[in-house]
This record gives sequence, C-alpha cells and structure tokens, in this order.
Amino acid sequence: MNVSAHAPDSLWGEIPEVSEIDSVKFVLEEQALALKRNTKGLLYGIVQMKTREGRFIVSLSIVAPSLDNYTQQILSVTHGIDSFPATINDSPDWPATECSDITEFKEAVGERLQSERVRKLIRGLLGMMRPAPDFEKPFA
Repeated sequence: MNVSAHAPDSLWGEIPEVSEIDSVKFVLEEQALALKRNTKGLLYGIVQMKTREGRFIVSLSIVAPSLDNYTQQILSVTHGIDSFPATINDSPDWPATECSDITEFKEAVGERLQSERVRKLIRGLLGMMRPAPDFEKPFA
C-alpha cells in the first residue's frame, strides 16, 4: 500500500512574513544592538519580555559586562497583542507616553535614549571602564 505524505490544505489564508512586521520588541532589539556597536561592546542592551494579565511588558536595559554585569533598566513598554497602542513607562523624569503607531514610538524612544538621564548613565559606566595609563606597571 503506497501512502503518500499529503500536507493538509491551509484554511488560514495569507499569513504575513515575520520580517514584514515592526513591533515594539523589534525596535528595542535594534537599539540594544546599536548600543553594543556604538560602544564597541563595552555596553550592550538587553530586551526582556513578560506577560501580565494578557498584556505584554517589554523592557530595555543597559548592561556593562566588565562591571560585574551591572544592569540598569532604562524603559519598559506595555501593549496588547498588537504592538500599538503602546505605553512607554520609564522614570519619574518622563510621564508615561502612549504611542499610537511605530513612528510615534520610535520618536518617543529616541527622545528617551538621548535624554540627559540615559547619557549620564552611559557616560558614568564608560568612565568606570577607562583604563589607567600604563606608565606604572609594577608587576609587568
């Protein structure tokens, strides 16, 4: 008996390619990689996602691996099954911001990543990584 493998017909209709969908998580992951690239790996971003009561909470933190993996969350975003509307929550410096689409979201995230609070954090972490001049190497 010859039974050929037959894939069942799909009744799902057209399903978009993952690469065609911009999401909160994708945008934050791009920024996490940009931080690593811009600091030559001295700092990097980490994106974490969890769910609570049917909502997604996506956070972006800065990690300094050479400082005992010091980690500081810089923002979190809450949204439903669709990425938008999304609410950015971060620090007392910024009120929660609701973004209705990807353009508003990128603009709001950019403002926060370029804020004095985040710049001060990055400057402080990089400053602690700066090596001392090697003109005095007693054990060399």
